[in-house]
Formats: sequence, C-alpha cells, structure tokens
Amino acid sequence: MSSNGNRVDQAHLEVPGRDSVQPGSLDERGTAVQDQGPSRVRLQIIERIAIIRSPCSEIFIGEHSALGVIEPLRRLLKDQGHSRFLLNFRGVRYLSSEMLAMLVAFHREVDARGGCILLCCIDPLVRDVLRISNLDRLFDVCSDEPEALGLLNR
Repeated sequence: MSSNGNRVDQAHLEVPGRDSVQPGSLDERGTAVQDQGPSRVRLQIIERIAIIRSPCSEIFIGEHSALGVIEPLRRLLKDQGHSRFLLNFRGVRYLSSEMLAMLVAFHREVDARGGCILLCCIDPLVRDVLRISNLDRLFDVCSDEPEALGLLNR
C-alpha cells in the first residue's frame, strides 16, 4: 500500500537488448526503474492502472526508443491483463513518427480488449504534433496526472 492507501504493485520490465528490472529495484514510491542507456522510463502500477513516466527531458526518436516505452506496456496488457494505461509525457519534447505509429498500434490493441489509454503532461509542441496528425481525436489528453487518474478510476 502507498501512503495514500492505493495499492502499488511492482512491475518486472524487460526491454529487448537491455537488463530487466529485478524485484526490489524500486524507488521509494514503489516505481520500477528501467535503464535504457540514455533513456529511462519508469513504470508504476496503481490500482490496476499502468503509469509510465519519463523522469527527465526526453526525445523519443527511432524504433528502439519507442519499443522501450511500448513493449513493457504490451506485456502488461497481454500477460497480466492490464487494460488501463496512463502515459505521462512530462519533460518529453519530441515524439518521432515511429513512436506515434507504435502508440496508435498499442491503442488498437488496448481498445480491442475494452481498455483505454490516457496521455497527460503533454508539451505544447508535442500537443501540436498530435493535433496536426489528428491523433488528438484518438487519444484523450489530460493536463496532469491527478486528472487522468481520476478519469481512469471511474
């Protein structure tokens, strides 16, 4: 249990070509940390909601970077039955076309299982990319994490 009473689960992450997070390698908030060389993502499970965060300024370019974000979520969807996802893009300044394509493909997989994906903390430039590509119609975007969690907990 977390300090606010929500159940916080550990997540075992594996990214192709990288070391996986071992049980016990969590920070003080119960967050599993996946080191992907220059890019790190954090995955936290709260009340069956998978939250993925980028803890520092990131530019997600290329297939490898996109796989590092999407593959752990795909495993949670397929192997553990999670169907509610929150992608917190605080600090992310750019999403490549590969990343956008993988987000769309993952959205289809989640939607087919009756789940949902919310995005939050989107940089204005990234929001413009979503709008120009009409992906703002596909993804619900919240201003911050508490707002998104409130919607996912309904």
